[in-house]
Amino acid sequence: MIIYIEVWQNFQNFGLLGIEDCITIINTDCERLSSLDKNIFI
Repeated sequence: MIIYIEVWQNFQNFGLLGIEDCITIINTDCERLSSLDKNIFI
């Protein structure tokens, strides 16, 4: 099973900003497939 977790926020005069993670679950193991850091500067 693969799970996508997404969070979106609309910022006035800027636009839409989103963050997502992708996680795979097999039996009793889970692994994060998204490897980028979550450093956001506004």
